[in-house]
Amino acid sequence: MPKTPFERAYAFARQWEGGDSQPRPGDPNPTSRGLTQRFYDDMAIRHGWRQQPVFDLTEDQVREAYLALWQEALCPTLPEPVNVCHFDAVFNMGEGRAVKILQAAVGVGVDGSFGRKTAAAIATHPPKELAKGMLDLRRRFYRDLAASQPEKARWLTGWLNRVAALESAIA
Repeated sequence: MPKTPFERAYAFARQWEGGDSQPRPGDPNPTSRGLTQRFYDDMAIRHGWRQQPVFDLTEDQVREAYLALWQEALCPTLPEPVNVCHFDAVFNMGEGRAVKILQAAVGVGVDGSFGRKTAAAIATHPPKELAKGMLDLRRRFYRDLAASQPEKARWLTGWLNRVAALESAIA
């Protein structure tokens, strides 16, 4: 059983982000173990890593990228299980959208920027209730996305299954 919050979040994400995918209609970015080429290229620039295809990354390099994202998304500053839920949302839907979900769950202005007001509001909510609220908002977001963009509806069941599995993992 993973010990630290990052290890728990990493283990959960890797269950869902295991394989490789080549570009395909509606998702043109090559992906390996959950890391898109575009994301990795951006991380490599920010962290001084060697540019390379995501398919050539070692497991240690993949873990390092996940850890960098954990830190950049301010997950170490969040209480458990909020940090694990936020990390999975950042990883699955992008940091801006994940912050908006977190902000909506705590009832502050939703602008996608994690600042002092968001941090202060988080501190006023019981962590387990906040995490549940975040997961409920994710479900709503995915359903709305599938309804408004029918070409993405094929992923709805997987998105909802992931949220349900995360809810079980943090219970």
